[in-house]
Amino acid sequence: MKRCSEHLRKTTDVMTFPIQELSFSLAGQASKENATWARFYAVLFPAQLTDSVNEFWGFMGDGISSRHAEFCLERFPFMHSVAQDSPLRTCATSRDLEQVPPASWDHFDASTTNAKLKALIAKFVTPQKQSGNPVKSHDVFLYPKGMCAIGTVARQLVPTSTHSSEAVIFG
Repeated sequence: MKRCSEHLRKTTDVMTFPIQELSFSLAGQASKENATWARFYAVLFPAQLTDSVNEFWGFMGDGISSRHAEFCLERFPFMHSVAQDSPLRTCATSRDLEQVPPASWDHFDASTTNAKLKALIAKFVTPQKQSGNPVKSHDVFLYPKGMCAIGTVARQLVPTSTHSSEAVIFG
């Protein structure tokens, strides 16, 4: 959300086109999975900025995945939003958190699944130099989408202190 807003403020006339940020979350106590995943952020912008936003999302990978969006949509009646501009704040239409659907993976241990996946990836990755250290599971980072991973790597490789540095992403 913040990176998208910053991109729009740098590349557009924000005096003509106001940009608003909102955060959505459950309006009460819920299971750990619901509290963690029933949360998302939104950037409200004028339709004239759609091309700039699509370019940003396409290259940076930020944004909600379709699975995450479906998960939140099922819980939307139980969510509220917080915004700097008070007329944009919303309240949950249902306060009965007993009715919040359980996460479909409640019976899975996500940390164990992630650890197994990281170990499997590390097993198949080999160092470029034969004398290099083997890749360990703690060297593997998981991202919700491929472009999120690519965008993170690009941001880490480009020094933020130099205005002339940039990353070029093809494809």
